[in-house]
Amino acid sequence: MTHRASSHSWGADAGAHLCGIVVEANSGAAQGVWAGRTDQLELLTLAQLQEPDDIGLTLPFLCVYYDRPEIMKYLKGRGLDMSEKCDPMKWGSPLFYAIHMRRYRMIEMLDEMGVGMEMPCDDIGQLPLMHCKILDDKHGADLITGIINRTRKAALLIQKNFLRTKQRRIYLAMKAGMALINRALRGMMGRKRGRARRKKVMEGDDDPDADADD
Repeated sequence: MTHRASSHSWGADAGAHLCGIVVEANSGAAQGVWAGRTDQLELLTLAQLQEPDDIGLTLPFLCVYYDRPEIMKYLKGRGLDMSEKCDPMKWGSPLFYAIHMRRYRMIEMLDEMGVGMEMPCDDIGQLPLMHCKILDDKHGADLITGIINRTRKAALLIQKNFLRTKQRRIYLAMKAGMALINRALRGMMGRKRGRARRKKVMEGDDDPDADADD
């Protein structure tokens, strides 16, 4: 007995049935990445965007493979994590494959997304620069080194500005505190003079202000 899903049971319509199965199973996401278009991706939920294809490849991997940094940026905006492993073996992150495929625009885009260039990018903890040295890719190593130095300088500048701001806050707080202390001291001196005047008046002094400051 022939199975109802076999091409023999479909007869002349077998080709059409097979195409229908492919179309129904295809979300259009891979084609959207390949074409550099987001209109088909807009129709998919976050869960669908995160789902790997039949052989375990994810959309971030395909972005690296087809060198589509603008689609990677779109996927990041939709909520995909670009630091997660993106291959069927869960071996490397998008940065790992961008280095090995020499996708330099993608490396710069991943840095813009906040993917750390000093963080491991594979399953055994190797750093991006290590992979550049393994591949003898001087351009990639120079690019990543430049990004690391720029990030460190930015962090140092932020720290210096923070310290300056902190010291300024401390100075302003001390200045405000001194103003309050001076105001309190003036009030105490005023009350002291007032008591001295009242005392002299009660004692019958004709000129209570003559030595009120003594």
